[in-house]
Amino acid sequence: MPKARLKITLGILFSITILSSAFAEIFPLPPEFHNEVSDLRAVRLDNGVSPWKVRIENHRNGNEWIFVEEGEGMRAPFSFSIRWRVEGAFREEKNRLLPLWSQKEIYRKSGELVQKVSTSYDFDRLLCRVIREDGIGKVEMDKTVKIPADTIPAESIAIYFRSIPFESGRDFTFHLFTLEGSIYTLTVKNRGIETIETAAGKYRTYKLEISPDLGILGVAAMFLPKTFVWHTLEKPYFWVKYRGLEGGLGSPEIIMELTGREILK
Repeated sequence: MPKARLKITLGILFSITILSSAFAEIFPLPPEFHNEVSDLRAVRLDNGVSPWKVRIENHRNGNEWIFVEEGEGMRAPFSFSIRWRVEGAFREEKNRLLPLWSQKEIYRKSGELVQKVSTSYDFDRLLCRVIREDGIGKVEMDKTVKIPADTIPAESIAIYFRSIPFESGRDFTFHLFTLEGSIYTLTVKNRGIETIETAAGKYRTYKLEISPDLGILGVAAMFLPKTFVWHTLEKPYFWVKYRGLEGGLGSPEIIMELTGREILK
C-alpha cells in the first residue's frame, strides 16, 4: 500500500504518512468577509522560544479575493533565518470560492532568493499545475495533478475554514492540495467550545481537530501529536490559534496564536 508524506501549510506546515480515501464535500462561501490584516506569532512548546512571526492580509475586489502572507524567522525545514511571502487569488463562483493561482517566495535574511513555488488551477478540467524553482531559476519540479472538485489550497486553508458548519457540530471532510503537488483527505472534527486568551484578547471559540485519513495505518496516529485550530464562536469565524507540528515529522510542536487583528476599509 503506498505511503505519502503529508505537509500542510496554514501559515505553518506539518506532515504525516497517509492513505487518502473518504467522502469529501465542497466548502461554501464564508458567511461573512471583511478586508482585514492579522498578526500572528509561533511559540515552541519545548523551550518557549518564539522562532517566527507572520502577517496575513485578506482583500476583496468584486468577486475576486486576494490573500497575502509575509513572515520572518527560523522556520522548519530551514536551518537558517528566512523571510517569505505568499500571495494567492480566488474567485467567487456558484456559492463557493475557487482558487486561481498562488506564488510563494522564500528568501534568506540577506535578501537572497532561496526558492519560488507557483500554482495555477483549472477547475473546468480539474487540474492544478505546480512549479518549484531554486534561487537561480532552475526548475526543480513541474507537474500537473488531477484534483477532486472539492480541493482547496493548503496555503490559504484558514480562509476556507470559516465556512465549516460549526453550529451543526458535525465532521467536515475535504481534499487539500499542497505546494509539494500532493492531494490529501482531511477531516475536521468539532471538539466543542472553549474560551481562550491570546495577546489579541479573549475569545469564545470552536475547538477543531484536524485528522488525516489514515486508513489501515491508523495505528500510526498514536505516535503523532494531535493538531488543533480554534475559530471564533461568532461570525466571521476567524482563526485565533493553532497547536501542532511546525513542519515535518521530528519538527517541534508549536502554538501559533493571534497577536492582533484590524478591519481595513
